[in-house]
Amino acid sequence: MSGSKDEGDATATPKQARARAGSGGKAVAEAASETVTSAGGMSGHPDRAAVEAADPARSKSLRQMPSLLQRLALVQGDVDYIQKEKKQGMRYSIVSHDAVTAKVRPLMVKYGVLYYPLNISMAQVGNRTQMQMTVRFVNVDDRHDFIDVETAGYGIDDSDKGPGKAISYSVKYALLKCLGLESGDDPDEDQDTKHVDPGDRHEVAMKDFEAEIAAAATTANLEATLERYRPKIEAAASVNPGRVQLARQRYTAKMRELRGLDKKDA
Repeated sequence: MSGSKDEGDATATPKQARARAGSGGKAVAEAASETVTSAGGMSGHPDRAAVEAADPARSKSLRQMPSLLQRLALVQGDVDYIQKEKKQGMRYSIVSHDAVTAKVRPLMVKYGVLYYPLNISMAQVGNRTQMQMTVRFVNVDDRHDFIDVETAGYGIDDSDKGPGKAISYSVKYALLKCLGLESGDDPDEDQDTKHVDPGDRHEVAMKDFEAEIAAAATTANLEATLERYRPKIEAAASVNPGRVQLARQRYTAKMRELRGLDKKDA
């Protein structure tokens, strides 16, 4: 292939440029790796002039491909109505995370858009998981062509599903808002589950009750604990029956365990 050394440096890939001993090639490679922040606040976009200097052929090829925004516009044009659904325990219909993913993912794959969460921040407040994150949408043909969507979500759960619910909620709404899709009226959570404030007196009473349940050594101890906490249980039941039901289930399980021990001793 004909051409001067300068032309060879100009058309080299970033990897080839870094391998060159000449200071000119090194400068081109270093320039290609620099990034700038756009006025819109999206960080990570490279200096396009530096990229073109490092690899004009690839830059020309990328310019001929649809940009990320053009690809997202194509997804918007193709995605149709997402049916709301009502699952057991829900008071009304919503657009679920799974329904959104089922509609959107095939189109993202078709048009070459990848999305994923990053910068995740989580806090636990009683039985509610609070999540903040960024969902990044990336052009699969140019990793420097991306947009970041800030989002947040909550997941209320009495066991260990809160973080998963909060992530699903956050990603779902990033997709809905980025693509302009219709949303439901409630987050991805068990809608019969109420948020529990860990400082609430009823929650404190139920935790104390459960601690004494766990410490009971005999059925007589356990029955005495129930009688002692009965007024607090009745008061809590009028405010948060689901929380009281959970405590009662633990009481029942403990009673079965102790009765099994009694039978063995007999």
